[in-house]
Amino acid sequence: MVMRQKILLVVIAVTAFFNVHAQTVNGSRPSDPSLMKGKGNLSFKLNGQLYKTDSTQTKCWTTSTVPLAMLWAKGNGLNISWQIQNMQGLTTYRIDKDSKGSINFTIGNKTYWVRKVDGSNYLNIVITGIKDLYSVKLLSGTFEGVLEDKDGNKVQITEGKFTTKGI
Repeated sequence: MVMRQKILLVVIAVTAFFNVHAQTVNGSRPSDPSLMKGKGNLSFKLNGQLYKTDSTQTKCWTTSTVPLAMLWAKGNGLNISWQIQNMQGLTTYRIDKDSKGSINFTIGNKTYWVRKVDGSNYLNIVITGIKDLYSVKLLSGTFEGVLEDKDGNKVQITEGKFTTKGI
């Protein structure tokens, strides 16, 4: 994980920690460790083949205090993560200048990125739903785009969908 991502994660975790402990007691609230888990779904087609992540390890979220959306999703041979800078709600985000590698799809033994900064690689993410839960905003939406591996081989991502149902 990139150092900037680690620092951001710490800031978000500390913010969530203080927000959770500043509220009144709620017996149905999840414990702090469960905030790092997910309850969601993510699926997409890569060059026509369907992939799905584990519903207990899929989550896309942001907070009201930090305008950064993050997705973490894992499955059998899958590890997907992305960041949306300056999250502004229900809209389309086109990520086409990701020279720092904040978007990656690891499928089997290959990792794909939005590597080029010329716009030929991209990921379009459409946030279609936001659900407030405690100090977290759970996100749902769709995505599609063109990614490439370290050797310059490009792949097409289509029919991407993600839903975050809980923590």
